[in-house]
Amino acid sequence: MDHVLMQATARVIGVLESLGLPYLIGGSLAGAMHGVAHTTLDSHLVVDLQPEYVAALIAQLQNEFYLSPPAIVDAVASRSSFNIIHLSSAHA
Repeated sequence: MDHVLMQATARVIGVLESLGLPYLIGGSLAGAMHGVAHTTLDSHLVVDLQPEYVAALIAQLQNEFYLSPPAIVDAVASRSSFNIIHLSSAHA
């Protein structure tokens, strides 16, 4: 298990928890925790992100992660997905 991936994911989860946002973990990180090997190293988080929390999420993550505020706003409005990428490791 890639410790940088786990640290980056833990950072995002910490922000989600500080904002009181419910989430689920998926992707290769979740699979690895259940003993299923994947060739990718990423985390997928399903978050019940409401519009009133978007600015706080961006503010808390923008210095450590590449993210597109307009893409996040659009994704929340359409109940779809967006990406954030850990800058120092390029983990999504």
